[in-house]
Amino acid sequence: KAPLLILLHGYGSNEKDLFSLANQIPKYWLVLSVRGTISQGGNRHCWYNVKLVNNKITMNFEEEEDSRNAILNFIDYALQKYNGDKNKIVLSGFSQGANMSLVSALTAPEKVAGFGMFSGRFVEEIKPLIPTSPSLANLKSFIAHGSGDTMLPMHYAEENRATLKRLGITIDYSEDATGHTISPKQFDDFLIWLQQF
Repeated sequence: KAPLLILLHGYGSNEKDLFSLANQIPKYWLVLSVRGTISQGGNRHCWYNVKLVNNKITMNFEEEEDSRNAILNFIDYALQKYNGDKNKIVLSGFSQGANMSLVSALTAPEKVAGFGMFSGRFVEEIKPLIPTSPSLANLKSFIAHGSGDTMLPMHYAEENRATLKRLGITIDYSEDATGHTISPKQFDDFLIWLQQF
């Protein structure tokens, strides 16, 4: 039974984006890359639409909920189809995909062992959906952010860490001076983090 790493791409991208990193993941992992549920045309996809309201990012909550449920259902499907190890499931994503990794893990902590976030943010709207479950404390998290990120500035990473700490979740953190991207240093740190599963 292989551990499963499920990759979730960012806004306006597709499943091929992060899958280009798969050959760097240790061979004993089964790596699956998933396409966002909403088509934006031209092979561009997202998990939910967003808009700025009073200088604050707000999301279409119904779309996020549909995508979150689709991801959680996909975990069940992947476990059955690929005979995966249900105790070693890691969700990881970039930008909006990072947010989906976080919300899926926090709202269904019994389904995943850990989640990785590259250049993501804590999604305030899901706070009421986070269970007071012992499974929450068993989650492991990885957060990577670049201090040069102008799309999602560093304060989002700081909010992520503070919120996860309050929830009692173990955090591994990687930071460098890059912008809104996955840098080689961040990815190397992520590979080290994966070794604990």
